[in-house]
Amino acid sequence: MLSEHFSKEDDMKQSVDVHNFLKNKDVPHEFFIMETAAKTTEQTAAILGLRPKEVVKSVILFIDKKPTIAIIPSSKKISLEKIKKAFSKSDIVLASSKTAVKTTGYILNATPPVAHETFCKTIVDESCMKLNVLYTIGGEMNAMLKIRPKDLIKLTSAKILDITK
Repeated sequence: MLSEHFSKEDDMKQSVDVHNFLKNKDVPHEFFIMETAAKTTEQTAAILGLRPKEVVKSVILFIDKKPTIAIIPSSKKISLEKIKKAFSKSDIVLASSKTAVKTTGYILNATPPVAHETFCKTIVDESCMKLNVLYTIGGEMNAMLKIRPKDLIKLTSAKILDITK
């Protein structure tokens, strides 16, 4: 039963918050709860029987001081230069660990693509759109969220851009 894995602790948001958010928005999704948190993309992929390229991550940054979440393949790095060019902005910075936690409400390295404490504009790397489904951390280190890219785009009104190197 999922509820035993979705217990609320402390003040941090958890996977149950992501699940409830998506359920309330009628967004199809699934959660996979791993016995222990994987330390690498390769471990996550192996545990879930996936290819590493199917695993994506959320990167928190600020564009002109506005919180933004970038969804990129876990195997790639974000390109601030490409984002600067795409938005014609020069004030683009990665969020510090402390700021990322405060902005999203989730523990470090467990940030899901949705259901944040503060509204975040969303951008998705164009390579993610080549996949039928995305697997990403779901609010806790051992919770993986499965969601279709098209549903994520529709829900967040995300811009699809080339933002990785």
